[in-house]
Amino acid sequence: MASEPVEISVRYAKYLCKRNVAGEHHNEYQKCLLRFLETSAGAPQYQRDAERMRHFMKELASDNKPLPQRQHAANAVSLYFQMLKEHGSCLTGGGTVPPTDRVTHPESAAHPLC
Repeated sequence: MASEPVEISVRYAKYLCKRNVAGEHHNEYQKCLLRFLETSAGAPQYQRDAERMRHFMKELASDNKPLPQRQHAANAVSLYFQMLKEHGSCLTGGGTVPPTDRVTHPESAAHPLC
């Protein structure tokens, strides 16, 4: 399942475009999402989205991240949750990602899709 983060990243990049997030923020939002997903994977005791978000925010605060950066991270993760809500199970393991969204080379996911 090594391609799953790339598939999520591609869908998230498209979603950022759809939600009119300024292109200069895409890389930062992608990094925040990746860190959130890594943090969540390392803390399986947090099952609900709100618990996962609180844990992530506490981690950022303990790393002395400035408030504006934490706010951007919260917004990035909120957009991820909205995307999941709109796109449903294809991102959460209950379905498959359409072949047109599959990426075999992770570096190609770093380019904006707008």
